[in-house]
Amino acid sequence: MPCRPTWQRSFYYNKALFAKAGISSPPTTEAEFVADAKKLTLGSGSEPSQYGLSLADNSTIQMWPILQWMSGGDIIGSNNCAVINDPASVSALTKWSQLVSKDHVSPIGQSGADADTLFASKKAAMEINGPWAAAGYKQAGIDLGIAEVPVGSAGPVTLASTVPLMIERTTHHAAQAETFLSWYTSKAAQTKFSQISGFPPARTDLGSAVASNPTVSVFAKALPYAKLYLAGQQNGTQIDSDVYVPFIQKIERGASVQSAADAAAKQINKLAGCKSS
Repeated sequence: MPCRPTWQRSFYYNKALFAKAGISSPPTTEAEFVADAKKLTLGSGSEPSQYGLSLADNSTIQMWPILQWMSGGDIIGSNNCAVINDPASVSALTKWSQLVSKDHVSPIGQSGADADTLFASKKAAMEINGPWAAAGYKQAGIDLGIAEVPVGSAGPVTLASTVPLMIERTTHHAAQAETFLSWYTSKAAQTKFSQISGFPPARTDLGSAVASNPTVSVFAKALPYAKLYLAGQQNGTQIDSDVYVPFIQKIERGASVQSAADAAAKQINKLAGCKSS
């Protein structure tokens, strides 16, 4: 019997840096997101004094797929064949990789921890992150705002993460495990869990109990349109580490997106079991 608590990535921004730049509210569209990333990047050269955005490309719950999904792109299609080199993906990744490589809105080659540290140190104005980060940023003195991820031409989308809880099929304590899961997924337990952790609950019928926590409510709103990264892929970890991460790192450094995507697609097709003719 599985139980899959789910949470999503939302949009984090530094209200003080926004106000200093004369921006009164977080971006709601991809076009505003791009404009704000440029405006909030201060200084010249490849190492500005302030970055508009803090993106990670490795050792992280991925951020880059969201930038593809915004414009209707993706990595693998429903037939297990790569779509990373389709026009929608190439267009989106060309836009965002050039924002990094040419406009320097984010450092190149950051790990997830690097991206978090940059935002926490007030050297980046925006980041896409999960609910686990909110408390630490507030403790770091960030005037923190949390909003839904800006919407691109393909409609609202963000990345979902799950942590399954399972009862071992051969356990001798199935009854006790089921009792625990029954309690854990109850309204009372999930309400308390959200209030303490800041994470959205594993159920959608808690109403005001969720709405009363501003962090939880933002993440909970994203649940209907959140997507899993490489969902159902048996070799998903290898596709991420051996193909997608190196691909993003190449285009961040100026490689042709179409050429790099074509090469990545061939690798993905082998690992995903594409049988398209």
